[in-house]
Amino acid sequence: MDFYADWCISCKELERFVFSNVTVVSEMKNVIALQADVTANDATDKALMARFNIIGPPGILFFKDGVENRSQRIVGEINAQDFLKHLNNSK
Repeated sequence: MDFYADWCISCKELERFVFSNVTVVSEMKNVIALQADVTANDATDKALMARFNIIGPPGILFFKDGVENRSQRIVGEINAQDFLKHLNNSK
């Protein structure tokens, strides 16, 4: 699950350099990717972030069988190569 906001510069960098990377796209073919748009930063967004203990975007959480793999949680920016390590460690 990717916590994203339109006003988040780091989120834009992840979109541009990580999620569009051809290797990342290929590795994520069998992954269900969810994006939580918390742009409004309203009560609903704050409740969702609180539920997952995220203080703000960007934050990327990996789940397997409905359980978060907390050791692979990403907070802040990351490059494509390191993202792939987290992704592969979460499978």
